[in-house]
Amino acid sequence: MNNRDRLSEVAGFCPMGCGQTLVLGGRGMVMCIGLSCPRPMAAHEILADPQKDHIINTTYTDYSLMHPLHERLDEQLLNCALTKHLDRLNQPPVVPGRYWVHWVDDDWVWEPRG
Repeated sequence: MNNRDRLSEVAGFCPMGCGQTLVLGGRGMVMCIGLSCPRPMAAHEILADPQKDHIINTTYTDYSLMHPLHERLDEQLLNCALTKHLDRLNQPPVVPGRYWVHWVDDDWVWEPRG
């Protein structure tokens, strides 16, 4: 029996573009077995991240936004309420910096992230 026989295939695709090369390895970690995969543990790293809010970097004139993974479901990412909110503003909503942003009681809450 070789090492591959001890691994369970995982339905899905390697986030690095290797294809259907994911397996469930030791300690329940999802990993890619593609020989040329540049980051075999990428799926595990992504799934292990507990982040459920948006992360945003703001400047006085622009912003960059990292969406939570759950927005990938049902094409929610294409209709992100935070993106729409930011695009309607004439000025930054907070001083430049890095923030966690989440929706609470009908408003966006901005928490500084160091």
